[in-house]
Amino acid sequence: MTVRYYALRTRPQAEFKAAARLKSMGEDDGTIKPYVPKETTRRRISAGKIREVERPVVPGLVFAGFIGPVPWATVTDLPEVSGFFCRAGAPVEIPGLAIQRLRAIEAELAEMEAYWQRQRSPRVFRAGDKVALKSGAFAGRVAEVRRARKDQLRVVLELLGSEREVTVGVESVEAA
Repeated sequence: MTVRYYALRTRPQAEFKAAARLKSMGEDDGTIKPYVPKETTRRRISAGKIREVERPVVPGLVFAGFIGPVPWATVTDLPEVSGFFCRAGAPVEIPGLAIQRLRAIEAELAEMEAYWQRQRSPRVFRAGDKVALKSGAFAGRVAEVRRARKDQLRVVLELLGSEREVTVGVESVEAA
C-alpha cells in the first residue's frame, strides 16, 4: 500500500504534540505516520544557562502519512490541529519525494550541528598524543604531549639535538 502525505496546520508551537497524538491514533493498525522535520538549536534559558532544544524546521505544519482512507473529521477534531493545508478548498497531497527531501535536509542539519558542536568544544589532548604547533617560534614542528591541562600543554620538542619541554596554549596546536 502506498502512503499519501498531507500537511496539517497546527496551533502555535503544537507541532510535536499534534504528531504524538496522530501517532497514538494510528498505533493500532499503523495507518497514520506523522512526521515533523526538526533541528536542534541552543537557547539561553536564563543568565549563563544554555540548553539544547528541538524546534520544527517548518513551523506550524505536521506532515501526516495515511495508509488507506483518511479520517478527515477525526484528524481535524484534534485540539492541536487547526486543519489541513488546502488549495481551492481541497487538502493538498504532498508528494513522497518532497517528504524524502525534507528528511534529507533534516539529516544534513543534524550533521552540520554535530560538526559545529565539535568545532565549539575544545580538543582534549592526553599525554602521549602527537601535536603540530600552529603558531609561535616552533610553528610547523611536531611535538609529543607530556602533560595536559584545560588551557595549556607541556610538550616535548627536539631542539639542537636534545629534547626540551615547552609549555604552549591549547589554541596554538592541532592534532598531528
